[in-house]
Amino acid sequence: MAALATREQQSAPPGALTAKHDRAPRRARTSEARPAGIEPTPSHLNRRPYIFHSVAVRPDQQAVVERVDATAYPTFMRHTDLAPWWPVIYGTFPEYQLILADAETGQHLAHGNLLPFAWDGTPEGLPHTAVEMVRRALRDRRRGIAPTVLGALQAVVDPAQQRGGLSVRMLQGMAGLAAALRLPDLVAPIRPTEKALDPLSDLAEYVARARWDGLPVDPWQRVHARLGALPIGIEDAWLTVTGTLDDWATWTGIEAPPTGPYVVPGALAQVQVDASLGVGRYAEPHLWMRYHIA
Repeated sequence: MAALATREQQSAPPGALTAKHDRAPRRARTSEARPAGIEPTPSHLNRRPYIFHSVAVRPDQQAVVERVDATAYPTFMRHTDLAPWWPVIYGTFPEYQLILADAETGQHLAHGNLLPFAWDGTPEGLPHTAVEMVRRALRDRRRGIAPTVLGALQAVVDPAQQRGGLSVRMLQGMAGLAAALRLPDLVAPIRPTEKALDPLSDLAEYVARARWDGLPVDPWQRVHARLGALPIGIEDAWLTVTGTLDDWATWTGIEAPPTGPYVVPGALAQVQVDASLGVGRYAEPHLWMRYHIA
């Protein structure tokens, strides 16, 4: 991603999103530049000085990002169909790979991986898989097609830095980049974190569940909702993982089962095993969220 201006103990980047609160909600003043109903960022998020920069500016940080990714997901998620494309993503679009760092120490706190591509504004016109998003971004750049949207492949907080509100900051930085590029939308196919606790349910039914206050029950989906993002579609196989039964045993510690669907810790849906072929396949569903920036 393109480098953004340093924001130390200040408000979010230009065009960024502001979060709703669970407690004592306040009506946004008409003089404030935020969508109606979107509340100011909680004050505790402003206390830590931070800076955004991109892999284009700090290529040495790519290795750090990759190490964080390796610890942030279940082991089998390191082997998705997107995995072979990461070198292409970093090599072709380094200015869109954004890092949130401590402004005083330079320590990596979180990162977001994005791609620009042309979109017609309809849910049907979105990529159906992560690999399709990469291919579309590459095709558009090769053909000289101007992007109309910024798509988020992921937003990851270092597991050692979680529960400090950094996911909000990261999403604000991603929205700020879209605003700086004069792109009207940021779209993000998200992985609802607690769906893994209910892998037998359909994702459409799961994401429709609401708390007493009307916000989603899933905490990651709730972060996006508080920032004003709207759900616009579901992909049943945004990412896929295919491996031998020995692979799955190595990744999960579960010995090769007979043919059938199986629950694997950390998976949002069941892994489909075909013992006759010696293969297990996992298709991970994601929920599209849309941020309207301008």
